[in-house]
Amino acid sequence: MVIGLGVDVGHAFLVRRQLTSIADDAVLSGSQAIDIPELHAGHLELEPSQARDDAMRTITANPLTTGQATATTVKRAGGRAGVDRAKRGAGEKSN
Repeated sequence: MVIGLGVDVGHAFLVRRQLTSIADDAVLSGSQAIDIPELHAGHLELEPSQARDDAMRTITANPLTTGQATATTVKRAGGRAGVDRAKRGAGEKSN
C-alpha cells in the first residue's frame, strides 16, 4: 500500500510538471503575437486574438493534452494585460 501511494504521488508530480511545461510553451507562443501596427506607432502590444489562437494551437498540438482548454485576455487599467486567477474558497490551498 505504501509503495502504491509512492507511485501515485510520483505520477502526480510528473503529470503536473508536464502540464506546467505545456502551459509555459503556450504562453511563450502567445507572447510572440506582437501587434505590428502598434509597434510601428511606438507601442509594444500584443494582438489579443492572435495571441490566444497561437496559445491554443500550441496546447492542442501537444499529444499529452486531451479535453478542453480556454484562453482569456483581460485588459487592465493603464493598458496592461493580465490574467485573473479564480478565487479559492477559505478551505482550499493554493498551488
